[in-house]
Amino acid sequence: MAMSGAGKHDDRELRAMGAALKALRPLEPQTQTRALRWLGEMLGLPPLPPGVAGSGVGASQFQAQPLAAPAGSAKAFVVSKKPTTDVERAACLAFYFTQTGGNNRFKTRDLTKLNTDAQLPRFSNPSVVARNAVNAGLFALAGGGYKMLTPGGEAYVGALPDRAAARVALDSHALGRRRRGRKRGRARASR
Repeated sequence: MAMSGAGKHDDRELRAMGAALKALRPLEPQTQTRALRWLGEMLGLPPLPPGVAGSGVGASQFQAQPLAAPAGSAKAFVVSKKPTTDVERAACLAFYFTQTGGNNRFKTRDLTKLNTDAQLPRFSNPSVVARNAVNAGLFALAGGGYKMLTPGGEAYVGALPDRAAARVALDSHALGRRRRGRKRGRARASR
């Protein structure tokens, strides 16, 4: 299936926004504002409003609003997000659980119970699904067997069912991940 010209344009736009956010996020607010003004001038855009001066990219004008608590049932919420993998479905369930349950931590069994209550297909191996969600950056370990939905995970669920936007949202929240070193065995004695 060929992608329409509008789809290609949307993808380029999302990549550009993600790259800009990634480049501007670590800067001081005044530097962010100066960079935005310069970019606007170079692109021939109207100047930023005076209220934005000195407030940087972290200002509410440039940041996504917090996601509202999902209305309706867990099943309706998950179906509206159209997850294609167990990890996406687990992230949707975790978002629903944390927004409606009043608790930001959950165990894998909480998601499994919510999944069953919502009459959704069973997870083949819930522990593996949860581990894969942690590895994908959607969940974080919270100690004592608990997990939490990361800010990137929240942004990912908020952007679904648009997968390109969801990927950009997750990438824009990605923290530097620790890499595990190679396991090293004892040095062999040479003969």
